[in-house]
Amino acid sequence: MRQITYLLSFTALLITNQLTAQENVLSENGNVGIGTTTPSARLQVAGSARIDSSLVVSDSVTMAASARVEDDYSSIR
Repeated sequence: MRQITYLLSFTALLITNQLTAQENVLSENGNVGIGTTTPSARLQVAGSARIDSSLVVSDSVTMAASARVEDDYSSIR
């Protein structure tokens, strides 16, 4: 009886992991998406993104909406 309970618990855990797993898709044209399965750019992030280190842009930046720059170095010091 105890073995059946363990087996059923293990099976339920595997099924839950499969249902909640994130799927990553690489499109045929090489685009990569986070939070989307149909990326329209080389890298598309649908939702928020956070960079805790540095971001270097060597060409140009295009803003489609708005930008906010904060001086919040108090948490780094």
